Amino acid sequence: MLLPTALQVRRADTTEVIGTALVHKANGLGYRRITERLDRPESTVRRWLRRVPPEHLHWMYTQGL
Repeated sequence: MLLPTALQVRRADTTEVIGTALVHKANGLGYRRITERLDRPESTVRRWLRRVPPEHLHWMYTQGL
């Protein structure tokens, strides 16, 4: 679950940026290509992607269709 940016005090990135990374992952992009598109460190993007279970990514993908 993604919380509104205002509730993510410790996050340097907005919910929109993290959500965009998750959408890219759901569409089949790897973390390296996502980091290039979002101009974020690889370790940061990998951490975001690891925290989301594959079932949730599948759900996001089907909701987007």
